Amino acid sequence: MNGRITLSDAPKEYRDPAIDNLRILATVAIVWTHVSADVIARTPPASSTWLIGIAADSFSRWAVPTFIMISGALLISSDEKETISSFYKKRATRIIVPLLFWTIFYQLWVYINLGSLDLYASARGIITGQPYYHMWFLYMMMGLYLITPYLNTFVSNATSNHLLSLIVILLVVASIEQSITSIKGGVAQTFISMWPPYVGYYLLGYYLRANHLASKINNVRCLLLLYVLSASVIVILTVSLYPVLAERAYPLMFQCLNPLVMIMAVSVFMLINTLFHSKNCPLKETNGCITRISNLTLGVYVIHPFIIDSLRKYGLSALSGNPVIFIPVVSTLVLCLSLFLSFVLSRIPYIRRII
Repeated sequence: MNGRITLSDAPKEYRDPAIDNLRILATVAIVWTHVSADVIARTPPASSTWLIGIAADSFSRWAVPTFIMISGALLISSDEKETISSFYKKRATRIIVPLLFWTIFYQLWVYINLGSLDLYASARGIITGQPYYHMWFLYMMMGLYLITPYLNTFVSNATSNHLLSLIVILLVVASIEQSITSIKGGVAQTFISMWPPYVGYYLLGYYLRANHLASKINNVRCLLLLYVLSASVIVILTVSLYPVLAERAYPLMFQCLNPLVMIMAVSVFMLINTLFHSKNCPLKETNGCITRISNLTLGVYVIHPFIIDSLRKYGLSALSGNPVIFIPVVSTLVLCLSLFLSFVLSRIPYIRRII
């Protein structure tokens, strides 16, 4: 193979149970993150409730990087003989339709909640790729989709070592840049510049899957320990840095490109792949229920902030009681309602395209 890596050993119709389960777990973690973040935002710093929110939030920050790695594992290919135009035709509506619909939806949601709509703030939110706090991911992924055919050409000619070296360089540079930006309080000027920092994660997903590293490492305890230690250090550093940096400590420690978050994300990605690809795993193939839930995860992602807001309007949030109890309770309820709405929408012709 001359050091080059491929995914040619898996049949086209094969659904990787590790990927499907990772997608579901990442969706659960995303909801958990946003429910926990509500606790942090609405309680006094250094209070016991605030500390619970910090801890809960820290342990779920691996979700978005894992989503990006999953996308890279599925979309980047060194074997596909697919033309650029064919790639875009197949996948353009998959990202553009949900992006446009939910951008408009959440602008209307802001109007309903505030009773008015600041056109300047609305336009700025769209231009910067954040018409609502979670929508940045779709705007960022649009950029990664655009460069995927060119990445396919690159990985088909790159050796494993060259690809790994590039991934390390991209992630290190992006981490340094994002850390400085977080401390200085800067934000992206337009959504056009959102995607380059995440190319490293995107390529890493492909690299880890194509090299079958999970089966080579096969050390569940080590991966789990790395995850727990990284998350614990994030908690300690966030609490320690808050008196110095105030709210700037949050983006610094919680951002996707924080080295500790990187370790968490890679650990979880490898851990789930190790578990599902081990010889003793009974789930060598994805069952129908997991497949259906996995197919609804985009819907859950775009819908869940609406559910969180709606429940809060009716007096139910993670702060409705002890957050140790109400963070998991509210997260579960948000997940179930979002999943139900996603399922309903998926059964309606044409409408299903928005999820």
